[in-house]
Amino acid sequence: MPVATLKSQLERGRKKLADAITARGYTFGTALLATAAATTTGSSVPKLNDTILAAVAGSPTDTVAALIKGEAVNGMLRKAKYALLALLGLGAVGLGVVAQQPPEPQPPAADAAPAADRPGAAPAEEPVKPAAGVPGRTFAGKVLGADGKPVPGAKIYYCFPDRGTAEIPAVPARATTNPDGRFTFTLGERDVPNTAAAVGNDPLRGGFLVAKAEGRTWAWEQVHADTGDVVLTCAGDTVPVRGRIIDLQGQPIAGVRVTPLGVAAPAKGDFSAFMKAFERGETVGGAVRRHLPNFWHDYSAIQRRPSPLLPAATTDAKGWFQLDGYAAERVVEVRLEGDAIETQDVYFVTGKPGPLPIPKRLTEADDTAGFFRREMAPQREPKVLKANGDSYVAAPGLVVTGVVRDAVSGKPVPAAVVETYRLAGQGRFLQNTIYRTTTDAEGRYRLGGLPLAHGSAIRVRNTGDVPLLPVVKDIPETKLFVPAGLDIALARGVWAEITTTDRATGKPVAGDVSYFVAPENPNGPKGNRSPTETGYDRQVNVPNDGRLRLAVIPDRPAVLAFSAAPGLTPLSRYAMAADAVKRQESLRGASPGWAAQNYNAFADIDPKAGSDPIPVRFTLDSSRRVEGKLIGPDGKPVSGALASGLLHDWYTEPLMPLRGAEFAVLGVGAEHPRLVCFSQSQSKLAGSVVVRGDEKGPLVVKLQPAASVRGRLVDDAGQPVKGARLGVVELPLARAGEYHSTETGVLLRNRIGGPLSNGVTTIKKDGTVATTDLGANAGAMANTWMSTVNPDGSVTTTGRRDPDPATDDDGRFTVAGLVPGLKYHLVWKDARRPRPPASDDWKGIVFRDVVFKPGEDKDVGEVKSQPLPAEKK
Repeated sequence: MPVATLKSQLERGRKKLADAITARGYTFGTALLATAAATTTGSSVPKLNDTILAAVAGSPTDTVAALIKGEAVNGMLRKAKYALLALLGLGAVGLGVVAQQPPEPQPPAADAAPAADRPGAAPAEEPVKPAAGVPGRTFAGKVLGADGKPVPGAKIYYCFPDRGTAEIPAVPARATTNPDGRFTFTLGERDVPNTAAAVGNDPLRGGFLVAKAEGRTWAWEQVHADTGDVVLTCAGDTVPVRGRIIDLQGQPIAGVRVTPLGVAAPAKGDFSAFMKAFERGETVGGAVRRHLPNFWHDYSAIQRRPSPLLPAATTDAKGWFQLDGYAAERVVEVRLEGDAIETQDVYFVTGKPGPLPIPKRLTEADDTAGFFRREMAPQREPKVLKANGDSYVAAPGLVVTGVVRDAVSGKPVPAAVVETYRLAGQGRFLQNTIYRTTTDAEGRYRLGGLPLAHGSAIRVRNTGDVPLLPVVKDIPETKLFVPAGLDIALARGVWAEITTTDRATGKPVAGDVSYFVAPENPNGPKGNRSPTETGYDRQVNVPNDGRLRLAVIPDRPAVLAFSAAPGLTPLSRYAMAADAVKRQESLRGASPGWAAQNYNAFADIDPKAGSDPIPVRFTLDSSRRVEGKLIGPDGKPVSGALASGLLHDWYTEPLMPLRGAEFAVLGVGAEHPRLVCFSQSQSKLAGSVVVRGDEKGPLVVKLQPAASVRGRLVDDAGQPVKGARLGVVELPLARAGEYHSTETGVLLRNRIGGPLSNGVTTIKKDGTVATTDLGANAGAMANTWMSTVNPDGSVTTTGRRDPDPATDDDGRFTVAGLVPGLKYHLVWKDARRPRPPASDDWKGIVFRDVVFKPGEDKDVGEVKSQPLPAEKK
């Protein structure tokens, strides 16, 4: 197509769009056109805010100025495809309009913001007494002012840790401080709500103590098992969080709901570390987690729910809102919701209004580790950080309306949950169920706040007594400013009535259930489907009462998998399911993240259409548990050791270091004796024990000086092999899921709990390893463990240096922390595979059948790689 013709069509399209919007009383502004001209699909919200606010303030960017002069037209033509999308559909950034002469933003006036309104679930005023006769925990402490004087009359609350899967119930006041500012109260087992996080932790030893006195700031502290008397400081000089919400015209938006999600503070009053991290390019969330550790409400939760204690607000006619009760130098995360805007989570810095530092934006040139992968870029965009008193530009949002009906009866379904399932521009993350609404008595719903871009999907799930199946539907395309219509019919399923109990105590067991259904087409891919393929959550929460009713698909056999506590925690009581090894094959059709070792029990179901509810009872046995203690050569306890084999011996990778000298081996039995290995790197001690399950009394494992081995790996020509990644295996190679030998040692490395570093490990296509350093750019990926397969076949890992031993430039290697008395086989790994299960994933044997003495440092000299034997049959 000739350029002149394309330009003419483009101009006609722009004029039609402008005429249509002008008829509604709007006109295009330079900020919007500049954004469309200068960006492609997936542009960030921060950049959109900066561009529009600059134009509104009368200081347009270079792109805006060029557009005004007509100099940007040729650039737009060079990107004709994207320009048409940007101007006619406006891509993933959404469509907005900007007034020709927007009003100047005014600073907050004293009477500009309405009083903060509390959510419906308001805290109780009267203290709630603990349940009588129930074992619990006593909390005590005092509340002081900033001057150190006691604060009487302060209300004390205990916020249980939540699982992010249900609305948080009202939080009652538990005590009121006396004239000395002191408080004390006891909570028992019956005080724990059904929604509290009790999976792998004690909800009475992980929540937040919160204090609030009239006219003073909120004060909070997260409690732990060893927390004693708590001192909470409620300062008298509260700093309101104030902000203004404007549209793409620069006009105020009234009626926007501003709901706090959490607040974070520095541990010792130093706020500068957070600001410096933000300035050098760290994401806001990452900087909060690293530099503001005193947070109230879990910043690590994916689906956070607002705390009922933190009052929300609504913007007034001038677009202003105000949230009271916060001290200076805090970061408050708020959710902005309104029928006409896209829902966004925004961070505000409390304190005096003023400009924030401009953060460095990491570019592809900085991205030496491939950290910002292209398909993950939308998730890695920094959220917006605003100074107190700033304006925030809210993009218009998409509204979806419709009616939910029973597909069989045709009747409307009331109280059904309609929620986002996938948001446009969110890459490959399927589930994003953070915004929701419910249907009314006539089955009608209205869900706002979605991005205007095409590509979002919603899920509808029933909460009533009829077993209606969840369904995921893509939102249809619609005209600008017109709600998308989407009526949904829910098919009938069959109830699976699940109960989970402890065999010994009969008490309920909280956890999660995953639903793996057989493929609809028996001639298609083998293996059960993952839950997300059929509209279910990856893990469905089983509340603390141990009861769950799940609507399952009729006439399709399925597996229900229950997990009481993923991974190894100090409160883990239940072992991996005894049949997990056999189950792994049936789950191979699910995504790679579905490992049978993550579950404590499985149940097969074969529901038939129209059948009665299917009872599913998971009874967990905590009796197959052997406890023990580690001591050193001097007989003193040894803490902080890495351990393998505590949960199972399917994979021998250690998890977190032991906090103390005590350990527990779960699910062990005489039919499969288990080798448990320990290594303490700081004291250079190691040891092992074979556990059979019939031991009398606690075990005492005496650690000995760990062994080490040195050598030089060369090729057939005698040249050094550089960067070869080494590992320890069984020989012959065990098949995935087989029980580990009780004679072969393991190499314990702390992959998860180790110190963070600036290291970036690149594993080349030939299997060699190269390590680089990001320096100042490492902050943005400091809490990350990510592997990327590059186009050339190499693999890049960011976040921590690879813990596996490797040869240096001269082919030399050292492997330390070996357990004395066990047999070791050292192999050269194909480093592109993180957990090679078969012989094809290994380069060869470095040495085999070597047993080490306590404290021995063996030199095996110059060695050549030898072929591996065949796998076990």
